[in-house]
Amino acid sequence: MNEQMMKEAEKFEQARKNFIDAYFAEMDTDVPVDKTLLLKTIPDIAATLLKDEFGINFHTDNLLVITFITGWKHILSFIDSQPDKEFAVDVAGMRVGYNTQYHDNDKPSNIVPIVSYTKTPVFVKQHQSPVSGSDYQNDMLQKYNAWRSVNLEEVIDKIERDTHFEVLNDYGIDLGHPQVVMPIIGAFYAVGLQLAKDNENEVFNMYNIYTLKYKQGHFFAKELGYIKQNLKGDGKNNRKGE
Repeated sequence: MNEQMMKEAEKFEQARKNFIDAYFAEMDTDVPVDKTLLLKTIPDIAATLLKDEFGINFHTDNLLVITFITGWKHILSFIDSQPDKEFAVDVAGMRVGYNTQYHDNDKPSNIVPIVSYTKTPVFVKQHQSPVSGSDYQNDMLQKYNAWRSVNLEEVIDKIERDTHFEVLNDYGIDLGHPQVVMPIIGAFYAVGLQLAKDNENEVFNMYNIYTLKYKQGHFFAKELGYIKQNLKGDGKNNRKGE
């Protein structure tokens, strides 16, 4: 590695550290934050799911955590940019968007952000056949698209492209294909769901984006500060008369 490449690597390493430090410093503590769980346990298990499904190793310096959070930033930005007052998308088994809040007299009041559990993303251990260098990228793309066709009700290419561009240019994280963004987000969600199921009635803070809870055979999701901050709905509420 030459001197310029070393400086570039050091710059990105510092950028990744700064991202994690700043993000966790601003997290809402109303729901307990377990940094070991969020920075070690969940990304490690998610990396194992991705390794089993796609045959690629994502164990890198906070690569998955930064991609997960950045992906959610672009999900929320996309939702907030839509002209409809009520708009939602499916994010690998979670419904996220805006909904109308009603008073007791059934009169609409505000447009508010909502999240809800719809299904659990599926990851399975696949047989991985060796692929030559020239065919490797096409093979990975086929694997990502195969997973997306099974697990995603909607595929928003813009979210994946914007996330891929940002993590590559700002943090030096080369995912190879934008199409792996949703599988990464889905893997984190799947791990959170399993943790919730294994610890019934306990509330899990998923990176200050949402909480997960399992109770009496059902999963429950609830928006946290990051969603509330990015889906304020101010502009949509001002259009209630339309």
